[in-house]
Amino acid sequence: GHLYTTVLAWVIRNFKKMSGFEARLFTGSDEHGQKISQLAAKANLEPQEFVDKNVENFKFLWEKFEIDYDYFQRTTNLNHKNFIKKIFLKMYEDNHIFNGQYQGLYSISDEEFLSQSQAVYQNGSYFHPVSGAKMELISEKSYFFPIKKFQKWLEDFLLENPKFIFDSKIANELRQNFLQKGLEDLSVTRKNLKWGIFLDQKFENQTIYVWLDALFSYLSVFKDQIDLENPKKSNFWTDSAQII
Repeated sequence: GHLYTTVLAWVIRNFKKMSGFEARLFTGSDEHGQKISQLAAKANLEPQEFVDKNVENFKFLWEKFEIDYDYFQRTTNLNHKNFIKKIFLKMYEDNHIFNGQYQGLYSISDEEFLSQSQAVYQNGSYFHPVSGAKMELISEKSYFFPIKKFQKWLEDFLLENPKFIFDSKIANELRQNFLQKGLEDLSVTRKNLKWGIFLDQKFENQTIYVWLDALFSYLSVFKDQIDLENPKKSNFWTDSAQII
C-alpha cells in the first residue's frame, strides 16, 4: 500500500512538471505511538532504532523502484516536533483544543479510539470492527479537538465539492459511516504515552497523540513557507493533493 500510493504520487508530480507546473513530491514516515514502542520492544530495540530501520527500508524501496522524491519528512525530526508544538498551541489559543476526560475503547494496533457502540462485543470483550484487534477500556485526562462543531460544515463542504475526495465511493462511506452517525470529539493527547511529542507542564506533560502528529507532517515539511495566521499564503499547500 505504501509503495502504491507513492508511485501514484510520483506519476502525478511528474505529469504536473511536464505540464509546466512547479511540483514537489513529499513522502515520509509516521514514527510515534504505542504501537511503535511495542513493536520495538518485541524486536529488542529502542523505538528510535526501530523507526530508523523502517526508514532505511522505505528509502531502499524507493531506490529499487527508481522513485525520486523532493522531501522525506520523519515525525521524529526535531523541526517537525517543534512545528507540531506550535500547531497545538495555536489550536489551543483559538479554542480548537479543550481539556477533558476520555473514557472509551482503544485499539493499539489500529491506533484508534472507538465508542462501545462502534466496537464489536464478543465473549465479554470488545474488538475493532475492521481489524478484529482486541480493544482496551481506558479512562484518563486528555485534550480534545472539538470536531463535532464542524459536522455541518463538513457535510456542506462535501456536497458542494463532490470531487474533493476521489473516488465518490470513499466520500459516500465517509458520509454513511461517520457523518450520519454523528461525529465525536477527538482525543488528541495521551497521558502515559512514552514515545511521542511531549507537551510541557502547562498541558500536564501530556503526549500529542499520533493522528494529530502525523497529519501535520504534510505542513511541517513546508514550515518555512507557511504563515500559521494565514496558511493559504503557501502555494504548495493550497494546490496540493494528498494520496492515501
